[in-house]
Amino acid sequence: MAARFLWTIVMSAMVLNSGRSSPEPARLVNAREIKELIAHHEGKVVLLNFWATWCPPCLVEFPEIVALEKTYRDRGLVVISVSTDPPERVETDLNPFLQ
Repeated sequence: MAARFLWTIVMSAMVLNSGRSSPEPARLVNAREIKELIAHHEGKVVLLNFWATWCPPCLVEFPEIVALEKTYRDRGLVVISVSTDPPERVETDLNPFLQ
């Protein structure tokens, strides 16, 4: 039951190696959509990172994960970053952080 609840509050799934200069805005996703996103990258190494803007260690590691992805994207690394921030904080905290 606890795992099912976690999936229902997942907020943002962002593929970091999209090649864009800025990330897509956060959007609400569910477990099925995350599973489909992972499946879309079959044959590649997928790092699924759960984090939140209210988590100090997460904020420290996020730029490191972005750098890791940039270094290894040409070798097949895909990073899917999933924020567990609550929906009401997407515009005020999550999207500004991602920019």
